[in-house]
Amino acid sequence: EMTTQEFLRSLQAAGQLPAEHKGLLKDFMEACDLVKFAKYVPARKEAEAVLVTARNFIDGTKGFLEEQAKEKK
Repeated sequence: EMTTQEFLRSLQAAGQLPAEHKGLLKDFMEACDLVKFAKYVPARKEAEAVLVTARNFIDGTKGFLEEQAKEKK
């Protein structure tokens, strides 16, 4: 039940995600906030760009988490 900014600050404090992943997540969440709270209707290209951002975050963190799991073994 955190705001986007509170959530992003908690990620910063945890220090577990690389900066590029935090940036992708921030961009995605802020775009979603515009739609959710400001009732913004993005153009198709904007929506597609946000989808690409989400996919990049998922793909990037998946590899990151797999690397961390290997390091722990």
